[in-house]
Amino acid sequence: MTWHYNLNGATVGPVSSEELISLYGKGTVNETTLVWDSAEGGDWRKYGDVQSFRSNTSPPPLPASAVSDKWVWAMVSVPVIGGIAEMVVSESFGLDTGGIGFILCYLATYGVLASQDAEVIKASGRKGDVGSIWAWVLFVPAYFFLRAKRLGKNQIALGAWVVSFILGIFITEGPLSSQIYLGAGIPPCNSQASVSQVKALFPQLPVNLLNVEAMDVTNIKTSSATSKKNSCSASVLAADGQEYSVVYTIEERGDQFFYFLNLN
Repeated sequence: MTWHYNLNGATVGPVSSEELISLYGKGTVNETTLVWDSAEGGDWRKYGDVQSFRSNTSPPPLPASAVSDKWVWAMVSVPVIGGIAEMVVSESFGLDTGGIGFILCYLATYGVLASQDAEVIKASGRKGDVGSIWAWVLFVPAYFFLRAKRLGKNQIALGAWVVSFILGIFITEGPLSSQIYLGAGIPPCNSQASVSQVKALFPQLPVNLLNVEAMDVTNIKTSSATSKKNSCSASVLAADGQEYSVVYTIEERGDQFFYFLNLN
C-alpha cells in the first residue's frame, strides 16, 4: 500500500505507510496533513483520521472544554493592572504614561501571555485547529475572538476584556484618578493628584473674588524637593481666559498631604 500526501500545496509520493509514519515523527506530516491511499482511492483524508495510523500517532486532541484558559484570563486582567501601574508611576514620579514606552510594555505583556497560551494549546493537541493567530495580539480583541471561535468556545473572555479595558481607562483618566493617591512618598508637582488639587484650590484664593475656576495647569516646575515637602510653580489657565502664575507647596504631615497655593 502506498500513499501520497500534501506538502505546501503539492502532491508528494508515492511513499509506503512506514515512510509516512516516519515523516509524521519528523514533523513533515502532522495530524491535519491531507493524505491519499492508492489502494482504496476515494477522497483525500487527514492523516489523523486514518484509522491505521491512530496507534502510531499521538492521542486525539483534547476536547475544547479541557483546554486551559488561564493565560487568556491573565490577558483579560492586563488593562486593569496596567491602569493601576500607570497611576502609581505617574503619581510617584510625575511621569507621562501616555508615551510609546508604556504602549510597548503593554504589547510585550500581551506577547508573553499569548506565547504561554500557545504552549497550552499545543500541549492539548489543538494547535492545528487554532492556527497562527498570535500576530493578532497586536489587536487584542481579534485574538480573543479568533481563539474562541476556532476552539469552539464562547466569547466570555472577549466581553470581559472589553469591560477590563473600560475600567483601565476609568482608572487612569476618570474622576477617581485625581481623587485617589496610589503613589509612594510626596506627590510630585506634576502628578495628577497635584494638578487636581491646584484646580480645586484656585477658586478659593482670597484674591479670586469671582471664584473663577481653573481650566488647566501648565508649565509645572519643581523649585525644591525634600522627603517632607515639595515646592512648585506653574501657570493656571482660568475660565476668564487669563493665565495666572502660581506657586504651591505639598507638605507631608503625619499620614496626610497638605497643599498650599498662592499667586506668584
